[in-house]
Amino acid sequence: MSLFGKKKDQGDTFALLLSAAKDDPSLGKTLTAILSQPDFHRKSALNSLLSTMRLSGAPGDLVSAITVLLDDDAAKKALDFLGGEKE
Repeated sequence: MSLFGKKKDQGDTFALLLSAAKDDPSLGKTLTAILSQPDFHRKSALNSLLSTMRLSGAPGDLVSAITVLLDDDAAKKALDFLGGEKE
């Protein structure tokens, strides 16, 4: 298990996503905007994003990393890591 309570491989991919979000202001801003939403809205936005990603043939690791954000605790920790605040 990793810091975010996910399987090691999934946690590693998730950690890379968060690291990329810290390094890329555009990605960080997008993730922070989604994660700042109330839980219902965050999950709706993520599910829409995930559907689009799957239909577009996005890499499985990226889809898996985004899926982690559906978990309330992981989303809160990610938002804290990115320095955002919940609405």
